[in-house]
Amino acid sequence: PGPGLAAGTALSSTAIGFTLQLMQDSAILDTELGQIITAAAIIDDVMSLAVLATLQSISRSTAVKALDIILPVIVSVAACIAASILRMGLRRAPLSVQHRLQ
Repeated sequence: PGPGLAAGTALSSTAIGFTLQLMQDSAILDTELGQIITAAAIIDDVMSLAVLATLQSISRSTAVKALDIILPVIVSVAACIAASILRMGLRRAPLSVQHRLQ
């Protein structure tokens, strides 16, 4: 893989901390739009990390194996699914638990 692909992937992160603070200051973080933007930014960051991990594993080996390409993607998808399940579980938690987590 070319260095341009690696550089582009490394620079594609969304600076989630800055984005969250900006949305908090603009009072849109707790709206549906704010939640959609946050989820999209997190998914984008996770997928960027998966691509970087794939590029790193490809650049280390002389023979590219399918597992080197597929494994980071599978782990990233599993992390997104686990986060979604955790979020659904927190939505169903009693209000006293939700307030303690904030």
